[in-house]
Amino acid sequence: MIRQSKFVFVVANQDIVFEEFDGEYVILNLASGEYHAVDGSAALIWKLLMDGVCPKSILDTFEAHPNLRVNQIEAFVANLVSKGLIKASDGLDDKVLPNDGKAELLALTTAPKTDMFDDLADLILADPIHDVEEEAGWPVRKPE
Repeated sequence: MIRQSKFVFVVANQDIVFEEFDGEYVILNLASGEYHAVDGSAALIWKLLMDGVCPKSILDTFEAHPNLRVNQIEAFVANLVSKGLIKASDGLDDKVLPNDGKAELLALTTAPKTDMFDDLADLILADPIHDVEEEAGWPVRKPE
């Protein structure tokens, strides 16, 4: 599916937020309290996907990769989808990978992976700042 289309990925919903810290991304699911750490090859692929690069363009680069295989990248992307972090967008795009992006991908030496943590889930879910009525503010909770 990923290689057959020119769609792009977007975050799955408004509860998914992410931030880059020194080349590593932390992806937080505000609805579940789970957070994911991606670094190295995973961080680069995440960045490219969130920049709107067509996943087909990314996968095509791995056809010529000396160490990594297309199926490793497809498995990583499928894992992001199955965890509810990303989804295919409604629109199509044919934004291709820039040459410097290709060089970065070809320089990767390890397969991408995401590490999921839920040790702070209780605190994240109890976060009153993200769970308030926008007009009234804290401490007025959103109606259920």
